[in-house]
Amino acid sequence: MIAVFIKIFSWIIKFWLDGDEDLEHNLLTKDSPSSIFRCPKCGSCHTIKNGSTHNGKPKRKCKDCGLGN
Repeated sequence: MIAVFIKIFSWIIKFWLDGDEDLEHNLLTKDSPSSIFRCPKCGSCHTIKNGSTHNGKPKRKCKDCGLGN
């Protein structure tokens, strides 16, 4: 009985840890170079959301130089 419980518990832990690796991967790739918005004027990656265009494309504003694109 205890052996069955240990197997089930170890399976649950393994499943939980596999899920954490996926979560860690998602968190690490969230700020990958392809998802970082850079300012075309100064090249800074310190940008904030500034609305969107009429077709839904996001607009960004640079925190460093103030340029909005």
